[in-house]
Amino acid sequence: EEARIAMGGEKSLTGTFRKKVHMGQGTATITRKDGKTLLVLDASFKTDAGPRLHVFLAGHPDPSSSPDLHSMDALDLGPLKSPSGTQVYEIPDAKAGEDWRSVVVYCVPFKVVFTAASLN
Repeated sequence: EEARIAMGGEKSLTGTFRKKVHMGQGTATITRKDGKTLLVLDASFKTDAGPRLHVFLAGHPDPSSSPDLHSMDALDLGPLKSPSGTQVYEIPDAKAGEDWRSVVVYCVPFKVVFTAASLN
């Protein structure tokens, strides 16, 4: 079913951020636009600021820790652009069709899951 995202884009995956070690709110959506697969954090997205926060896609449906995040496939989409507000990250075509189950804001130096959104 998820493979259709990479193909025709009839289906998008969405999840709501929940508190893990830090507060999180707002919605994450994986969608297709103009031939690209994108992760979109909506205008209500918000989390705490922290050092070297990165956005990850994870195969784990609800990671709470670094071992959870890395227990299945994980893809680092790069630094979090802002601790709040709308932002867009491009998912490489080679990874777009994978079975991503959650979006994670992760503190790289301290190996801490700040907030996560389970996708469905």
